[in-house]
Amino acid sequence: SSANQIAYDRSRNDSSYIAADPNSFEPFSKKKICNAAGAIHSDGFLAATRHVARCVGMESSRKCIEMEEIGAAHHVYDQTSKSVESVEMSGIGRKESANYILGRDASESKRLSDQHEVLLKAAGGYFPVPLSVENEKLEAILDVGTGNGAWLTGLRQSGKIPTSVELCGVDVSAKMMPNQALCHKSGLDLRVQDLSEPLPSSWDGKFDYIHGRHVFIWIKPSNWPGVISNLERSLKPGGTLVIVYPGTTGYDLKTEKPLAHNSAPYRIFTAFLKYTASLGFPREAVATLPNLLVEAGFESKSILTTTKRINLGSAEPDPELRSAATHHLDFLLQLMQDIEHSPEDNLPAVGDQLGWEKVLQGWREATDAGFFYDLCIVSARKPEK
Repeated sequence: SSANQIAYDRSRNDSSYIAADPNSFEPFSKKKICNAAGAIHSDGFLAATRHVARCVGMESSRKCIEMEEIGAAHHVYDQTSKSVESVEMSGIGRKESANYILGRDASESKRLSDQHEVLLKAAGGYFPVPLSVENEKLEAILDVGTGNGAWLTGLRQSGKIPTSVELCGVDVSAKMMPNQALCHKSGLDLRVQDLSEPLPSSWDGKFDYIHGRHVFIWIKPSNWPGVISNLERSLKPGGTLVIVYPGTTGYDLKTEKPLAHNSAPYRIFTAFLKYTASLGFPREAVATLPNLLVEAGFESKSILTTTKRINLGSAEPDPELRSAATHHLDFLLQLMQDIEHSPEDNLPAVGDQLGWEKVLQGWREATDAGFFYDLCIVSARKPEK
């Protein structure tokens, strides 16, 4: 597809990605197929492995392709079930959710790892707001919607907290979590948990700090009051909750004004937001978070909303992050192309309306020139008593 082609184009100019012509997979061995898919997957393109399988006539048969090692766990792609299972994941649990539309396979795990450093810098580090307790006195931290545990693993390796701090993470799916042996080695306690259901009673009043990045946008707003109540109960008195989510506006790097409405990034962002809203995830609902926090018992005077900046493409000044910043949102292109059912206004068909080549060319030009969008952080503190 045209989105796969943009991945190939970028891989030729980026040594961190494996260059492989998407039209020449057939002669490849399975391992080379895997590597080629990994190159495209590293851009977050969810359909890449299915595309590879179609090229070699595997779409209708039940076959597994051994994937590269992603993070700390080996994964296998099951072409029939369209899922990725960790070979060493027994005993963690299999609870699933249909809410997360970006996939839970090896490509999504890789995308989240690449995205982690970009978002971490944008947020200002692991602690974007002051905590009520000094880092040296922290005892327990919880990451909700932890995915592959990249945030927790990075925090453990950062040296910013004592090695004695308990690091816990929950996610509604175990598919991207590292295996238990590696969790133990890293000192991580990762569990399958639906946030709309009560957290373990042993966690009541346990955590100094609860962090949730890009998780509330995949929970239906009708469930937010219950989720916030569950998190409040798990915080220590004086503990801090931080909720991070992406903004909805992209900005031109030179003028620092919102992107033109006829620009490719604006049209893609708008299409994506309309599509997710049609699934029951309206982004404007985040405006209700401060009131919901007050209703859940957080100190009203402690509630703070701040806006940071995520640099994309050449807008990222750090050369070590520029590649990840360039590829950060490319997955939207493939996602919009793969959508089978559009909302009533048919906005996800933006590529068909404008012509995909025009959209892709505009996307390349925008990322080459650089642009940025908002990262929003809402924080609140539980009363001391």
